Amino acid sequence: MRNCQKSFRDAILERQQHPLHSGLYKLREVCWDLGIIHRELDNINDFKRGRISEWGLECCTKDDIYVWLRGLPEYIAQLLGGKVLPALEALVADGASPAEIEALRPWLRDQAARLVDDLEDARLDIRRAVGREYDRMRHGNPLLQPLVERAIRLTEEALSLAPSLRSCD
Repeated sequence: MRNCQKSFRDAILERQQHPLHSGLYKLREVCWDLGIIHRELDNINDFKRGRISEWGLECCTKDDIYVWLRGLPEYIAQLLGGKVLPALEALVADGASPAEIEALRPWLRDQAARLVDDLEDARLDIRRAVGREYDRMRHGNPLLQPLVERAIRLTEEALSLAPSLRSCD
């Protein structure tokens, strides 16, 4: 099993040992985390382009950007398996319709699994040569940013079932 798939699967198994009693707070937490990640990817891009100093980085230092980027795909896979999918199930405690949860479940699982596969491809690419990701960032076509955006959209899909919150905004 490849690393992102293992992280995803391990997170699912770990969550089974500690089930969620409510899903809304966990989805909000994921939105927060993904928002920070998205912003840091922008910061790294700006730093690499000389638009901000190293002090504009929030989650890593200029010396460990590559370490942070290399760990990101597995971390996002972990969020999907350990928080997003279980939080969908737990939304029933927040007033979401069980029928709507049941209807969304197969699609969300499928999309999460596809995203995990794409995260693994990105992980391998960045592990081989992180400089290529820096170049892609500078040219406006990074690997990681769109994957984070997909994770945000999946989280928002789950949130759309919660009566009190509909998006990560």
